[in-house]
Amino acid sequence: MKKPHAFDGAKPRTPKGEARQREIKAMRAMEELSNLDDEGDYRQVLAEEYGIVPGHPKYEKAMATWREIQRGKL
Repeated sequence: MKKPHAFDGAKPRTPKGEARQREIKAMRAMEELSNLDDEGDYRQVLAEEYGIVPGHPKYEKAMATWREIQRGKL
């Protein structure tokens, strides 16, 4: 992964640059979540960090995606 520079936070950003930063942040968060090997830990992070709990519209998709990633690691 690319290491951020010390002055990156001080740079003015264009709307496109801001969107790119949000995309990078989301990708890092997804990568961290996919590295969780325990389903219980994954569910806990989903609930605490993102408010995604059973019954949430994105819950089933999030669980299915995580399970698919875990199958690919075997």
